[in-house]
Amino acid sequence: MTTSLHFHSNRKIPQHDTVNWDQIQRTPIQDNHNALIKIDQHNQGNLILHPYYFYQQMTGASTDFYIREEVLEKLHLASKNLPQGIHLMLLDSWRPYTLQAALVESFNAEISQRYPNCSALEKQKILSLFVSAPSLDPQQPSPHMTGGSVDVTLCDDNGNPLDLGTAFDSPVEQSWTAALEITAEHSAQQLRRILYWAMIDAGFSNLPSEWWHFDFGNQLWAYFKQQPHAHYLGIAAL
Repeated sequence: MTTSLHFHSNRKIPQHDTVNWDQIQRTPIQDNHNALIKIDQHNQGNLILHPYYFYQQMTGASTDFYIREEVLEKLHLASKNLPQGIHLMLLDSWRPYTLQAALVESFNAEISQRYPNCSALEKQKILSLFVSAPSLDPQQPSPHMTGGSVDVTLCDDNGNPLDLGTAFDSPVEQSWTAALEITAEHSAQQLRRILYWAMIDAGFSNLPSEWWHFDFGNQLWAYFKQQPHAHYLGIAAL
């Protein structure tokens, strides 16, 4: 990494409990008709595009990124809040129904392998922390299917991802955004703080069980920002 961590934020990441998905899905949506746009692969400044699921050959994944127009604006705002030598890397944004379904299947398999002694109910609880069921109901969408959710990490000037303590999409306790706040200070803790506060200060909310997942305009965002309604309906396919 080419920058000094003397730039890191001294603001700790707050602890949050698990989310109430029933309450989230009851949040009303008043569509503001903000466009779902394709991100230009060029001229994105400090925002680096890395279509993670395409490289993992997931069903329904593409090299193209689609996102709500105002969410892209906020991503650029967050990227400008980063120290010199650190860049914001976008891994995933809007997902079609097919990709969301494939991810549920993939997470199910990994959780069954990682936690063989857990009951079916316990495995389902773990699953709900890291991926939501796909939905064709635009009023009760999976967050990523709204175009308001993004998965991001940090990288260096050469596009190499930095170590934020766990791998992206790792369904383990250390993936909770604030998990490293209870350990001795080290670079991964500081990098999580840099990412978290850059995104929060740009207007996003964070899913507490995933340090990489942030929202704007959808039901998750409304839940954490205590807004009366969300702005984005679900979009199952283009």
